[in-house]
Amino acid sequence: MILPLLKITLYKSFALFRTGRKIKPIKSILPLLAMSILPVFIILRAREMFEAWLLVPQLGASFMLSFLSSALLGLFVVLILSGFPHAFYYLYLAPDLSLLAALPLAPRTIFLQKFIEMSLMGCGAFIAVGLPLMISMIWVLGGIIRAYFLLLLLFPLYVIIAGAISALLSMALAAFLNVRRIRRFFVYLTGLIIILVWAGLQFLRLSRLNPLSDDFDADMVSRFSSFFANMKFSAFPSDWLLQSIYSTAIREPERMIIPFLCLAITAAVLTRLVVLIRARSRDFSNPEIGRVFPAHPHRHSKGKLFASLFQKEMTLIFRDARVLQSYWIITAMILVWPFIQQRQAMSSIESGIDLLPFLGSLLLISLFAGNMARQTVPNEREAFQYLLSAPISIRRVLMAKLLAQSALFAGMSTVNVWLTAYRFHLFIADALVLWLCMVFCVVIGLVVGQTIGVLFGNYHWQDPRQMLTPGWNYLSPLVSILFCGLGLAIFAALWQVNQIVAFLIFFAYVGGVFQFGIMVSAKKLTKLEWI
Repeated sequence: MILPLLKITLYKSFALFRTGRKIKPIKSILPLLAMSILPVFIILRAREMFEAWLLVPQLGASFMLSFLSSALLGLFVVLILSGFPHAFYYLYLAPDLSLLAALPLAPRTIFLQKFIEMSLMGCGAFIAVGLPLMISMIWVLGGIIRAYFLLLLLFPLYVIIAGAISALLSMALAAFLNVRRIRRFFVYLTGLIIILVWAGLQFLRLSRLNPLSDDFDADMVSRFSSFFANMKFSAFPSDWLLQSIYSTAIREPERMIIPFLCLAITAAVLTRLVVLIRARSRDFSNPEIGRVFPAHPHRHSKGKLFASLFQKEMTLIFRDARVLQSYWIITAMILVWPFIQQRQAMSSIESGIDLLPFLGSLLLISLFAGNMARQTVPNEREAFQYLLSAPISIRRVLMAKLLAQSALFAGMSTVNVWLTAYRFHLFIADALVLWLCMVFCVVIGLVVGQTIGVLFGNYHWQDPRQMLTPGWNYLSPLVSILFCGLGLAIFAALWQVNQIVAFLIFFAYVGGVFQFGIMVSAKKLTKLEWI
């Protein structure tokens, strides 16, 4: 009976690339192309660096193996920590657990399917980072075909081991603590880990380890060599995976037998242990089904509906741990960005401001604003239809959502500009111009993102990643950047002619985008068939 369940699991995993029962090639290819950008970039950069290491006698294959072993171990730890929220959800909180329990299925079969579904969530991180590094290693070692096939066979075992450790620790915690509350805590913890990893990678430039790069730092290579020499990774699944693939790539298959067996046996034993322990509890209850959120007393009178809508939006933002995690990550990226960007001294406002060095900051915050705003309407699912019957216009409902998002991004923008002005010693007038441009970009990103969310929203989503139709999950950031870039281009072109006119035209452009987005969204929402 496990095969039909696994078929459903695979069908759900590929749901992002499907629309209905028939696969549409264009809508399937666009998400795949967008997702392949990062892995392809890592493969090209890592291959160049690995080839340079093999040409240096002091480094060679040993340094490459040590680097990859530590990188895979770090990824293994991240998979374990990020697997806690998935373990609590799939093993305890999944909406279909009660339905599966009513079927003539053994508990072990049900939780084996749930564990496999949980483990698939970790494959994305490995495919984005770990798989490109391993492919680059095989490439520089000769590109033997069977090494690639072995990699595709073994990396799921590596991910399953990490998921099993997360599941075992999650079940231990669930025996003593509230499942829903501890899951929320680990969602916050995962967000913090992502922030720290991202910030650390921004200051750790791998180009300093590449002998062919202008940024090559021999002292850093020496420190890394000393660090690798003092660390022993052979007892970890990350090293078992690496040794198996490396032995196959250098055509010494006899050396891969022991690490291969260690990887396979550990994955099988841990999977069996997770399924047995969880099935023995026979607890299929879902604490989130039928849960009623406590009503918060309104601080405003009943007549001030707009203020009540704004309060509702802020409640929705701070109630969902996943949304808060996204805001944490975005805030960290925006605050770290001024310290990792490079630019020349900026001219004073009298001689003309140069926005080009800050174009990355402006487009980045517009992209983030659009990504968060596009979820505001689909996040309410079919419950949004009740707002349409409230004694308030749909335009005000949409504006309340934009105002709640603007309140959060305005604070991020202000701190970002302050840090930028402090680091690059900007004049007050220059910082003010940059802040106004950033506020305009935030408004553009929010309006464009919300409009896309309304036009291409999926109000029957089961996974947060399915709030939009498949293609627009990846096209919406490009549209936000396009509208923001067009406004900045108009502003920069008119700035040299007349500064006041430039601001007025830019303000009019932002106002036009705002009015158009609100009008299109309101018209679309009133025509939706909710039943």
